Amino acid sequence: MAEQTSGGRSTLAFILGGVVIAIAALVWYLAATDGNIFSRSTAPASPSVTIELPAAPAPAEPAPAEPAPPAAPAD
Repeated sequence: MAEQTSGGRSTLAFILGGVVIAIAALVWYLAATDGNIFSRSTAPASPSVTIELPAAPAPAEPAPAEPAPPAAPAD
């Protein structure tokens, strides 16, 4: 029988390690992009903001007009 060496096992381990690193890099890239496939958020892409201002206060009563000065007596 031929002697079996561990050279085949180390090559296989090297290849599998590269595959694991490639998959990890792919997952990292997909998780870091805007089209995040891992996100479960249902938030809209562009938020809609509405600001409602309070109603204007009722106008104050106008100041009473000053009475006209009395007419000067005719001499």
